[in-house]
Amino acid sequence: MIKWICTLYFSVTLFDLVLSKGHVSLDTHNFDKILSKFHTTLVKFDIAYPYGAKHEAFLEVAESSKHQPDFLVAEVGVKDYGERDNEDLAKRYSDSLNKTLFILIIFFSSIGIWIGAVGCLQDFDRLAKDFIRSASQERKTLLKSAEDLWDEIKTNSARKSAEFYVKTMRKLVEISGEGSESEFLTREKARLKGLLNQKVSAQKKDELKSRMNILDSFALYVKSSGGRDEL
Repeated sequence: MIKWICTLYFSVTLFDLVLSKGHVSLDTHNFDKILSKFHTTLVKFDIAYPYGAKHEAFLEVAESSKHQPDFLVAEVGVKDYGERDNEDLAKRYSDSLNKTLFILIIFFSSIGIWIGAVGCLQDFDRLAKDFIRSASQERKTLLKSAEDLWDEIKTNSARKSAEFYVKTMRKLVEISGEGSESEFLTREKARLKGLLNQKVSAQKKDELKSRMNILDSFALYVKSSGGRDEL
């Protein structure tokens, strides 16, 4: 009986962790303590069991923050029944609470926080920006920096992302001519979209989406550097 209870408790705890992927739950007791440890925190005050498009968008932001150690994404579940958990905390920041409660607040202790899309890496996004804005000779140096940085990465997911940044840079070094960068990025993203629409595993879908986000990191600066085409 005790073993069954322990197994059930472990399963529920693990289930909660999966649901909370990328963000943490805060309450009246730990709110101030945890916020004080991070430079920037995005907090969502919501009903105890949230759902819907806004919540899904919040989860995407939370997933995107996993490679940013100074940026915390958190959620406060507020109950308007029973012991009315965290209602006092929510009232600090809102005068009116209702059943459709959804409040997003960002707390800053510093500025300049990078928030990348899923699959993107901060150092490589900066390299992508410098790469697109640099002359061809400088790009080879930046490519070498990206390759060296790739070698230093240990985790599998980050290594896969780094590899795609490097492969994209290598391809952009090869091509030349006005508009060719934008054309390549547009064509490559369309190819990945095509693969995404085929029958592929959930893991492969996540990988394809990450690659598309990385292409967007390059395309953003192609556009801002004077490119006319958009992804």
